[in-house]
Amino acid sequence: MAHRVLVLGGSGWLGAAVVEVFAARFELHAPAHGAVHGAVDIADAVSVAAAIRVARAEVVVNLAAANTGDAETMGRVNALAPGVVAACTRAAGARLLHMSTDLVLDGRAAPYADDAPPHPVNVYGRTKAAGEAAVRAADPTAVILRTSLVFDPDVPDRFTRSVVERLARGESATLYTDEIRCPISRLRLAFVLAELVERADIRGISMNVAGTQALSRFDFAMRLLPRFGATRTDLVRAALAADAPDPRPIDLTLDVALARALLRTRLRSVDEELAAATAR
Repeated sequence: MAHRVLVLGGSGWLGAAVVEVFAARFELHAPAHGAVHGAVDIADAVSVAAAIRVARAEVVVNLAAANTGDAETMGRVNALAPGVVAACTRAAGARLLHMSTDLVLDGRAAPYADDAPPHPVNVYGRTKAAGEAAVRAADPTAVILRTSLVFDPDVPDRFTRSVVERLARGESATLYTDEIRCPISRLRLAFVLAELVERADIRGISMNVAGTQALSRFDFAMRLLPRFGATRTDLVRAALAADAPDPRPIDLTLDVALARALLRTRLRSVDEELAAATAR
């Protein structure tokens, strides 16, 4: 029998891939959220409880996140809502998979273990760290996943698209050579989440789920941009995040040994994902 799954945040960049993968495997409910008629207010316990009840959810997957620059919105979506979702999920007897980010870390002590204590350096990271804490307090059985840059070798994300468009206009773009991340394809991450839906034995842990290749933002972009038609990569300027006016975490390399040991889904490097996409 297919698992009944409620996905919150299914309209986002990662959510689109998750909904596609889940729809083929599970009895899926992925309601809209926000100001849409009939949408779920993820920071309101009555709204969330009703969504869980309608879906008869066995598993709730919370992908909702806001990185809008607006502190109030980020606080509500990233910090407040996760605790609400966790409490409602536990009250309903369902399991929770909560998606977090490497940006809860400060980038000064890599590689980071799965349970590395948060030390965020910006507002987004602080709100996501608060969300993690709220989830742990409301539901100790929840699974909290920290991931890194989420990309698609076939579809440019918003940032990549903006860089491609700038280069096409003959404008320069600045990327950092010392800001290290572990990019993961959104389809790969969706497969990981699908496996975790089916793995009732995995609960009550924090786990890093990211790519197996640590790359600077500059090196990652130089691999990805040509796939989307960027020919003027000579206009990409290398810079140091350490010199940026706003604080940025530097090395956010994640240790994924636990995920590789527990999961059947194999984590891949960026180069592997790009090679596989080219071969299709």
